[in-house]
Amino acid sequence: MSPTTPKAKAKSRKDIVAKHKEFLLPSLGSHYADPLPFVSGKGVHLTDADGKEYLDFFGGIVTVSVGHCDEEITERIVDQLRTLQHTSTLFPIEAQADLAEKLAAIAPGDLKRSFPGRSSRTRAPRPTRRPSRWRRPTPDAGRWWRSAIATRAARPVPCR
Repeated sequence: MSPTTPKAKAKSRKDIVAKHKEFLLPSLGSHYADPLPFVSGKGVHLTDADGKEYLDFFGGIVTVSVGHCDEEITERIVDQLRTLQHTSTLFPIEAQADLAEKLAAIAPGDLKRSFPGRSSRTRAPRPTRRPSRWRRPTPDAGRWWRSAIATRAARPVPCR
Protein backbone atom coordinates (compact mmCIF):
# COMPACT_ATOMS: atom_id res chain seq x y z
CA MET A 1 0.00 0.00 0.00
CA SER A 2 1.51 3.35 -0.99
CA PRO A 3 1.36 6.38 1.33
CA THR A 4 -1.29 7.94 -0.93
CA THR A 5 -3.55 4.90 -0.94
CA PRO A 6 -6.35 5.36 1.59
CA LYS A 7 -6.51 2.70 4.29
CA ALA A 8 -9.33 0.23 4.05
CA LYS A 9 -12.07 0.76 6.62
CA ALA A 10 -11.34 -1.24 9.73
CA LYS A 11 -13.50 -4.28 10.34
CA SER A 12 -16.01 -4.16 13.17
CA ARG A 13 -15.07 -5.14 16.68
CA LYS A 14 -17.32 -8.21 16.40
CA ASP A 15 -15.70 -9.31 13.10
CA ILE A 16 -12.16 -8.98 14.44
CA VAL A 17 -12.92 -10.92 17.62
CA ALA A 18 -14.73 -13.65 15.63
CA LYS A 19 -11.85 -14.00 13.16
CA HIS A 20 -9.35 -14.11 16.03
CA LYS A 21 -11.28 -16.95 17.69
CA GLU A 22 -11.71 -18.85 14.41
CA PHE A 23 -8.15 -18.72 13.08
CA LEU A 24 -5.83 -18.40 16.10
CA LEU A 25 -5.03 -21.04 18.68
CA PRO A 26 -7.06 -20.74 21.90
CA SER A 27 -3.83 -20.16 23.85
CA LEU A 28 -3.63 -16.75 22.14
CA GLY A 29 -7.06 -15.79 23.41
CA SER A 30 -7.73 -12.65 25.36
CA HIS A 31 -7.92 -12.66 29.14
CA TYR A 32 -10.95 -10.37 28.88
CA ALA A 33 -14.60 -11.34 28.52
CA ASP A 34 -15.11 -8.44 26.10
CA PRO A 35 -11.72 -7.87 24.39
CA LEU A 36 -10.76 -4.56 22.78
CA PRO A 37 -9.48 -5.07 19.24
CA PHE A 38 -7.18 -2.11 18.64
CA VAL A 39 -6.72 -1.01 15.04
CA SER A 40 -4.27 1.89 15.37
CA GLY A 41 -2.04 3.75 17.74
CA LYS A 42 -0.09 7.00 17.90
CA GLY A 43 2.13 7.98 20.80
CA VAL A 44 0.33 6.96 23.99
CA HIS A 45 -3.08 6.68 22.33
CA LEU A 46 -4.78 3.55 20.98
CA THR A 47 -7.94 3.43 18.89
CA ASP A 48 -10.28 0.46 18.92
CA ALA A 49 -12.35 -0.88 16.01
CA ASP A 50 -15.28 1.31 17.06
CA GLY A 51 -13.17 4.49 16.88
CA LYS A 52 -12.96 4.96 20.65
CA GLU A 53 -9.59 6.28 21.90
CA TYR A 54 -7.71 5.03 24.94
CA LEU A 55 -4.56 6.05 26.80
CA ASP A 56 -2.10 3.15 26.72
CA PHE A 57 -0.95 2.65 30.31
CA PHE A 58 -0.07 -1.00 29.73
CA GLY A 59 3.61 -1.54 30.46
CA GLY A 60 5.83 -4.58 30.66
CA ILE A 61 6.84 -7.47 28.46
CA VAL A 62 5.52 -7.43 24.87
CA THR A 63 4.54 -3.76 25.01
CA VAL A 64 5.80 -0.77 23.10
CA SER A 65 7.95 1.31 25.45
CA VAL A 66 8.49 4.24 23.09
CA GLY A 67 4.88 4.93 22.16
CA HIS A 68 3.03 3.77 19.09
CA CYS A 69 4.15 4.69 15.56
CA ASP A 70 6.86 7.16 16.58
CA GLU A 71 7.92 8.91 13.35
CA GLU A 72 11.69 8.73 13.91
CA ILE A 73 11.67 5.10 15.04
CA THR A 74 9.32 4.06 12.24
CA GLU A 75 11.56 5.74 9.64
CA ARG A 76 14.68 4.04 11.02
CA ILE A 77 12.95 0.66 10.97
CA VAL A 78 11.82 1.20 7.37
CA ASP A 79 15.38 2.23 6.39
CA GLN A 80 16.79 -0.94 7.95
CA LEU A 81 14.14 -3.11 6.26
CA ARG A 82 15.11 -1.58 2.91
CA THR A 83 18.76 -2.42 3.62
CA LEU A 84 18.65 -5.87 5.19
CA GLN A 85 15.54 -7.44 6.61
CA HIS A 86 16.73 -10.57 8.38
CA THR A 87 19.58 -13.03 8.49
CA SER A 88 20.59 -15.74 10.89
CA THR A 89 22.75 -14.86 13.88
CA LEU A 90 25.22 -17.33 12.35
CA PHE A 91 26.45 -14.49 10.13
CA PRO A 92 28.12 -11.24 11.19
CA ILE A 93 25.79 -8.29 10.57
CA GLU A 94 27.09 -4.72 10.54
CA ALA A 95 24.14 -3.11 12.36
CA GLN A 96 24.24 -5.81 15.04
CA ALA A 97 27.99 -5.38 15.58
CA ASP A 98 27.55 -1.59 15.78
CA LEU A 99 24.83 -1.97 18.41
CA ALA A 100 26.94 -4.42 20.43
CA GLU A 101 29.79 -1.89 20.37
CA LYS A 102 27.46 0.87 21.66
CA LEU A 103 26.16 -1.41 24.41
CA ALA A 104 29.73 -2.25 25.46
CA ALA A 105 30.54 1.46 25.67
CA ILE A 106 27.70 2.16 28.12
CA ALA A 107 27.67 -1.14 30.05
CA PRO A 108 28.92 -1.08 33.66
CA GLY A 109 32.32 -2.41 34.63
CA ASP A 110 34.25 -4.40 32.07
CA LEU A 111 31.18 -5.94 30.46
CA LYS A 112 32.02 -6.02 26.77
CA ARG A 113 30.04 -8.78 25.08
CA SER A 114 26.30 -9.06 24.59
CA PHE A 115 23.80 -11.59 23.27
CA PRO A 116 21.35 -10.39 20.59
CA GLY A 117 18.15 -11.95 21.91
CA ARG A 118 14.71 -10.35 21.97
CA SER A 119 13.68 -11.64 25.41
CA SER A 120 13.69 -14.72 27.58
CA ARG A 121 10.82 -16.02 25.47
CA THR A 122 13.05 -16.42 22.40
CA ARG A 123 14.20 -19.73 23.82
CA ALA A 124 12.24 -22.79 24.79
CA PRO A 125 10.69 -22.66 28.23
CA ARG A 126 12.65 -24.26 31.07
CA PRO A 127 10.12 -27.06 31.72
CA THR A 128 10.43 -28.28 28.10
CA ARG A 129 14.24 -28.26 28.01
CA ARG A 130 14.73 -31.09 30.51
CA PRO A 131 14.01 -34.78 30.04
CA SER A 132 10.47 -35.52 31.20
CA ARG A 133 11.58 -37.63 34.18
CA TRP A 134 13.19 -34.48 35.68
CA ARG A 135 10.38 -32.11 34.84
CA ARG A 136 8.16 -30.90 37.63
CA PRO A 137 4.90 -29.21 36.76
CA THR A 138 4.87 -25.55 37.66
CA PRO A 139 1.86 -23.23 37.84
CA ASP A 140 3.01 -21.31 34.77
CA ALA A 141 4.27 -24.28 32.73
CA GLY A 142 1.17 -24.19 30.50
CA ARG A 143 1.51 -20.45 29.92
CA TRP A 144 5.19 -20.81 29.01
CA TRP A 145 4.43 -23.69 26.68
CA ARG A 146 1.63 -21.88 24.87
CA SER A 147 3.72 -18.74 24.36
CA ALA A 148 6.68 -20.67 23.01
CA ILE A 149 5.06 -23.18 20.64
CA ALA A 150 6.09 -21.28 17.51
CA THR A 151 9.54 -20.48 18.91
CA ARG A 152 10.23 -24.12 19.72
CA ALA A 153 9.16 -25.21 16.26
CA ALA A 154 11.41 -22.66 14.59
CA ARG A 155 14.42 -22.77 16.90
CA PRO A 156 15.01 -25.90 18.98
CA VAL A 157 17.13 -25.53 22.12
CA PRO A 158 19.30 -28.43 23.27
CA CYS A 159 18.87 -29.85 26.78
CA ARG A 160 21.43 -28.76 29.33
